[in-house]
Amino acid sequence: MFKKSIITLLLLIVFGFNAYAQDKCNTYSEPSIGVTFCAPQKWTIRKREDNPYAKIFGETSNGLTPNINLQTGSFTDSLSKVTDSGVENVLKTKGTDGISKVELKSKSEFAADTQGFKVVYHIEVDGLNLRTIQYFFKGLGDTKIVVTATLPMSDADALEGIVDASLKTFKVTSKPVKIGTNKVSSVSKTFFLKQQDHS
Repeated sequence: MFKKSIITLLLLIVFGFNAYAQDKCNTYSEPSIGVTFCAPQKWTIRKREDNPYAKIFGETSNGLTPNINLQTGSFTDSLSKVTDSGVENVLKTKGTDGISKVELKSKSEFAADTQGFKVVYHIEVDGLNLRTIQYFFKGLGDTKIVVTATLPMSDADALEGIVDASLKTFKVTSKPVKIGTNKVSSVSKTFFLKQQDHS
């Protein structure tokens, strides 16, 4: 009887904790494009003057700060074609702006509330080893959305799981709300965000 009570208590603790964890959401919201998702817990969401969309920063490790960017573009092509075009653009960046290596590791479908694609690269820039992950989603109308995570290679395996869990909550929730004069990003910025914020 005592043993059964302990097992019951443990189950209540486990399931109670899971329910609590699922209810918590470090909400990232961009009303101008109707996008929302749960950013990784304890990561900081920060608005920027140089970009209409906020950036998300993790904890600095070995001098590098993992981060997540969001960019948009208007394309009539399918999401699959836009993703393929994005991959081509990234691979062409080798040898430019301090980028000495660009290696495509994988490309796959990504199941979130909004179906998308996930592309993983190993990139070396200015002597730094990075794992760059891009998640492509269809927005409202012809809008395509790419979320780019830049991770230090030393912690990339653990961080990739955290970012995956975050982006699985990605939703396009409503019609966009006009805020200021946000301009559509250029193709080069949409599909490859320079790693200027890796430290």
